Amino acid sequence: MKHANGQLPRYSPAMVTDLAAALKRISNKTGPQGLRLSFEWLSDVLDDDEDLAERVLRAAGFEPPQATEWTTGAGGRTLASVTYTPILADELTDILDEHD
Repeated sequence: MKHANGQLPRYSPAMVTDLAAALKRISNKTGPQGLRLSFEWLSDVLDDDEDLAERVLRAAGFEPPQATEWTTGAGGRTLASVTYTPILADELTDILDEHD
């Protein structure tokens, strides 16, 4: 998403770090099996902001997708197998709201 003047939006480093920490906490539960999650799901949770979603995934240590899912480790576990995704979505939304 770009601003009307064509510039990329600026994100607070603290906000990106906080959002990434929430994802790292979940991905750390998987150990070497790793985790995979849908970029579309995260972007939707982050107010349809694809640029922010990519920054957060990179900061959380996820690898760019081979298809539509970003991964950590071997990417063996799905997000839903590790956490209840509506609660994680609420947590990420709360972090966004704190940094507005």
